[in-house]
Amino acid sequence: MNFLEQNLAIMETRDPELAALMRSDLDCSHIEVLQSQQPGVPTARVTLPSGEQILLHNIEDPIGSAARSAEKHEMKGGNASILLGFGLGYLARELAKKVEKKHAIIICELDPAVLKTALRHVDLSAVLDSDYIKILTGSEIPLQDWIHKLSTQCMTAQVDVILYGPSARLEHQEYERLSEVARKEH
Repeated sequence: MNFLEQNLAIMETRDPELAALMRSDLDCSHIEVLQSQQPGVPTARVTLPSGEQILLHNIEDPIGSAARSAEKHEMKGGNASILLGFGLGYLARELAKKVEKKHAIIICELDPAVLKTALRHVDLSAVLDSDYIKILTGSEIPLQDWIHKLSTQCMTAQVDVILYGPSARLEHQEYERLSEVARKEH
């Protein structure tokens, strides 16, 4: 079984609607998967409509960079995090490793093609199989609704907003808008 099928099998049990979107014919032609300098670890480059190309991860050590970034965030139970941008999922995977029971993480990825590319190339089972992680994707992410749902479910003490830099460069205004919504709502 390849990564896409493995990841989708998990996703279908937790979020069948998202799995159906990932199985659909999404245009991923603006995303080029590259080999990083770390053996067996891909990265990706997105070409924007303007022609600008943006790397989604550090080309030298994507996983090490994600691990160092994850160290900066506490994943205490009863709190929550909002990760704005997914890339190939390395940071989400590192955060999932640290998450304590009942620490919710909402992941927002504006471009469904980026998420599908990640599902094709990276084992995301730690992220997809978590009871505490929800992935939202698309240009109209109802983050405010999800924050309200989160607050009524667990009355979180603290919400940490994590803006993933490369994703923010892809859709700066939209990720900034989501960041403002997240900060205002908690």
